[in-house]
Amino acid sequence: MRVSRQVDRTEFFSGVLVLGLAILIFLDSLNYSLGRLSNIGPGAFPVALAIILGLTGAALLVSAWGRFDPGPAVKWRALVFVSLSILFFAFAIGPLGLIPSTFGIVLISRFAEAGYRLVHVLALASGLSVLCWLLFVRGLNLPLSAFGGLS
Repeated sequence: MRVSRQVDRTEFFSGVLVLGLAILIFLDSLNYSLGRLSNIGPGAFPVALAIILGLTGAALLVSAWGRFDPGPAVKWRALVFVSLSILFFAFAIGPLGLIPSTFGIVLISRFAEAGYRLVHVLALASGLSVLCWLLFVRGLNLPLSAFGGLS
């Protein structure tokens, strides 16, 4: 019987990512008390979550062996424009405010894929900007101004 040494890269790296996240959650949950079964402490849920994630990550790693997948092709255009839009938002939220920053992130990320009509993108950017302002400033009372920096 021949053992295949081929590995499905996508599933392997997904397993590594999930297992790494499980380890980080478990290590962080050690700062909290587990409690007892009759009186569960604040650390019980993160530990349970870490165990479930760890088992899922291990299952992904095991199932990656014996199959071959070269992995998805990297869409460089999408990677560049989505990264640029996030950087724009990070640097613009302070001086410009929430509405222009949200509008800008939608416009920049639009270039990640071809084929969108400008009218639709402008409508989406306007709607999301107002929705973010209603949710975060009015609803959650975050210290952000609509235009021009922190309030």
